Amino acid sequence: MTLAAADMSFETLLERDYHFRSVMGEQPQNFLVVNQTRDIEAAHAQGNTAVIWNNQTATILNDDLKKMALPKDMGIKSMILAYIDILRTGSGQLAAYNGNYIGLTPWGRSVVDEMVRFGILLDLSHTESKTANDAMDDMDARNPGRPYVYIHSVPAGLYKSEPGATPRGCYRAIPDDEALRAAKSGGYNSPTFTEWMMDGISPEDISAKQAADMIDAFNKGATGNCELAKILAAITDDLWARGYSNEDLTKIFGGNKMRVYAQVWEDKPPEWFLQEFPRTPASATRVSRSVLFSVRPRAFVQVRRGCSRLSLMPLAGHRLPLGRASLRSAVGNPLQSKRLQHQTSNRPQSGPRRAQRGARPKSVSGADAVRSARARERTPCPAELL
Repeated sequence: MTLAAADMSFETLLERDYHFRSVMGEQPQNFLVVNQTRDIEAAHAQGNTAVIWNNQTATILNDDLKKMALPKDMGIKSMILAYIDILRTGSGQLAAYNGNYIGLTPWGRSVVDEMVRFGILLDLSHTESKTANDAMDDMDARNPGRPYVYIHSVPAGLYKSEPGATPRGCYRAIPDDEALRAAKSGGYNSPTFTEWMMDGISPEDISAKQAADMIDAFNKGATGNCELAKILAAITDDLWARGYSNEDLTKIFGGNKMRVYAQVWEDKPPEWFLQEFPRTPASATRVSRSVLFSVRPRAFVQVRRGCSRLSLMPLAGHRLPLGRASLRSAVGNPLQSKRLQHQTSNRPQSGPRRAQRGARPKSVSGADAVRSARARERTPCPAELL
């Protein structure tokens, strides 16, 4: 959920944070603000929405680096250096599209240093190529092994052969070399399924094939700006037809973002993630070539301001072997895929369990919820997912 963007101030950030939280406070049983990766698992186990705050501008610091600790304590998990325009940190994509760019500034480098210090993920979305590459150079030189990402962008050139394509394409597109650098850092690239950015096509609603084209173009993962739950099953069929394995889908629909989150937020190395996450509860979920997963999609939903609906956010990224827990983030309409079958749990779905859920304390910690889910688990893990 984006708290601030453009040139918003720290005071605006606080005001928006208050309004978002006041709305969620009216339904505390439905939301869990994420502070660590286990909170995402806890929200999933509780059937809640896991809220991950993101910030799309460094102007919220009000030119004071000491303020970086406060966004961290507020739960902001990622930050963009320059949103669209030329700012003190560097320049955004729209400014560069119009011929104006300055690259990463000394102040921008200081902001990156503070983001690393406080475990905030560097998001290069909306950032023009010179500023983005300067920031990547700085990260590679001074913080080797630290991942950076593109949370919501489109791959350049995907639609350049379309009859209606414009000569320069959409300003929000990123070139292949930048996407590859993010992946090489251990990060990920997430195409945004935003119709107006699909230069030369601009459909009313993105199709499953068009969404799969974006995923395949990056070959790194996907996020959503459309009502993705309606077409996710068909997207999965399309990716299967292109040769993607269940292991690939594990990474696309959850694993890689969780791996990056653990590394950046909690300073956990990727090796820890690979060992730890296979031990999370399977939660009545099985996967095979003809069966796709998931029982509770709300745990991986992102709310984007300006959208009329909640948009499912499958998690994604760079190819690494990952654990099975991320599979539970996918959800689809079984009517849209003959190969999709939702598995039903052998646990009782009413009676004592329902009463227990209703009486669950609001202050259940991430670790407690995961332990509780493990205790209730009765479905064995398919061997292919270990």
